[in-house]
Amino acid sequence: MFGKEPKWLHLVEMIEHYKLQGVSKFYFYVREIGLYDTFLLKYYADKKEEVELIEIPPIYFDAVSQQLLAIADCHLRNRLFSNWTNFSDIDERMMMTEEKETLREFLQDSISDKNGAVMFAQRWIFKYEKLPQKFENYQQYMMLESMRTDIYSVDSLTRCWIHKALP
Repeated sequence: MFGKEPKWLHLVEMIEHYKLQGVSKFYFYVREIGLYDTFLLKYYADKKEEVELIEIPPIYFDAVSQQLLAIADCHLRNRLFSNWTNFSDIDERMMMTEEKETLREFLQDSISDKNGAVMFAQRWIFKYEKLPQKFENYQQYMMLESMRTDIYSVDSLTRCWIHKALP
């Protein structure tokens, strides 16, 4: 994560959404974020023990190097105790749209251990405004309709960027 724009709503939504989907551990790779966002992540790390913050060393300047570092590090951290790893931005959500099961249940029940990866079709929720600097009250949250992911059911056409798929 990097940049000055507030991320608190994306962070809380992401963590709570994926907890409901069965995720038990989160790694956040941080280059620079605001104090309020840092406070929020440290709350989850200290109180819940489900979040781990990893500082990206300043020697990695470009976004590609930072992302490759995070992917490699996360794979190494998870390889002994996790069956699945999800790499996503803080504004991305994976959810089951046709079934009444969690993502974890789907992976455990439907996907063989012989599968090394699963690709999901993607849809976008477009963002047209910036978040407030920090959370003030519930009414403020409810007014952020164009920012919240929980109010969208149809946002864009489904896209799958794959050239050739094998059955």
